[in-house]
Amino acid sequence: MELKDWLGPTISGIGALITVVFSVITRFEVRRQQRLQAFGLRRQYDADLRTWPNGALVAFTDAVTLTYTPPTSLDAKQFLLRREETLSRLSAIAEQGRLFFPNEQPDAHGAWKSSAYRGFRPAVLECVIGAFNELKQVTPEGPNDKRSAAIVQHRRDFVGHIQERLDPRARDAELKELLT
Repeated sequence: MELKDWLGPTISGIGALITVVFSVITRFEVRRQQRLQAFGLRRQYDADLRTWPNGALVAFTDAVTLTYTPPTSLDAKQFLLRREETLSRLSAIAEQGRLFFPNEQPDAHGAWKSSAYRGFRPAVLECVIGAFNELKQVTPEGPNDKRSAAIVQHRRDFVGHIQERLDPRARDAELKELLT
């Protein structure tokens, strides 16, 4: 058998093998890129979700601050104005939160309501509304210690719900896995 008789098939076989190897490598790389792209989309959504609670946390803190405001530091009119501003922000934050946390079991309650309000409010939004309701009861003359403790608890629960949703530990582990 001459060199030219086996050289052509051998080169063709090697070429086919190289094609298969690169196809497999390309397939794995495409899958990795798709996972990275999906991860990026989730990160963008999470970035939007991480931005929303920032305003809520400031409003929670402002509400707690109002509970500790000494009666002598603000006159009643100033106090009530600050309280109303904070209540307004908490209300807006609850409404914005509906974009991330829709009501649960929409067919079970409130069929007469607009679609966003049917069902039961999720726990994370209950925290905001709970703080809102506590702040409505805060008075310039005090004492407001019980209201303050309740608002602080609502804030802590809120942070817990947000952290459960964002799950930063799992996100970091997933990113580490994708990059290795």
